Amino acid sequence: MTAIVIVIGTLGISACSGKEAGTATPAERDSSTTSAPSVGNQNVFANMNACGVLDELVAGDGFQPGENKTARNECVATKTRYGSAGVVLDPVQGLEEFRRTDPDSVEIKINGRQALRSHDSDGFCDIAMKVSESARAIVGVSPVGSADFDACTDTKKYAEELEPMLPKVQ
Repeated sequence: MTAIVIVIGTLGISACSGKEAGTATPAERDSSTTSAPSVGNQNVFANMNACGVLDELVAGDGFQPGENKTARNECVATKTRYGSAGVVLDPVQGLEEFRRTDPDSVEIKINGRQALRSHDSDGFCDIAMKVSESARAIVGVSPVGSADFDACTDTKKYAEELEPMLPKVQ
């Protein structure tokens, strides 16, 4: 799997299927990032901002504030001599699309929720969690340089913290 140059690593590849026109505008952080929103909306993540969620997940871990560099609801935060952590809230692609992108992904459970883990030889690690047949949340860690840690350990920690914030599985 090829890493995306903006330190998203496999997170960017597994999360995107095409380009969307528009300008990304970060939403203000509010309490909607801390509790699971209603699933009644067409966009199950309409009330969630990936940067607000990510900043909450990595708070106290030495990361820069998260940045959204696309029109999608995704965010990446960087940390010197570590790499990056990211969150993608994808209302249109489910776990099947994730598996098609990475057929070697492994089925796991995060706090009882169905998920897939993808790990490559460069050390990148993503965990995609099911929200519905056509929606998923992805958290990932991409080490840089000689970062000496297991990205999947950190990815699992962040996934376990993110899972209770997500809408209940439809």
